[in-house]
Amino acid sequence: AADPRASAARISVAFAAADAGFAEPYFSRALLPLPPLRVRLALIAGQALAYCANEEVVTTAARADALWRLFSREAGVFSPAFRHLVAKHKAFVDSSGPPASGVAKHINKEQAEAAEGAVEDMCSDKAQDEAAEGALEDLFAGA
Repeated sequence: AADPRASAARISVAFAAADAGFAEPYFSRALLPLPPLRVRLALIAGQALAYCANEEVVTTAARADALWRLFSREAGVFSPAFRHLVAKHKAFVDSSGPPASGVAKHINKEQAEAAEGAVEDMCSDKAQDEAAEGALEDLFAGA
């Protein structure tokens, strides 16, 4: 239960770490145990874009753009694989519109499987790869 003395609701964010042999780290372990706030915000924004088909977060183009800007500011600290994943999903959202569209809680199992298939197709689609590469080149020009 919330503290009745609190002036506003609180939210919490959890972060997990995995052995590098299991999953490539998204950023250098030198930033642990507590990455700077700007890196944590960029990670949240990047993950919101990377997992946009699963969550009801990226519901408008403006929100997708805001998340992209947050991620882009710190993208250099993230692994190339994570940057590529985020860029591919941003390119997907740009080309097809926000996936959640505010109706995620009404999606049935068949629709969820179709959405998962669409993301898998997007991840192997050459046009999307080229769009993601272009976004990455723009993002890291002069870096």
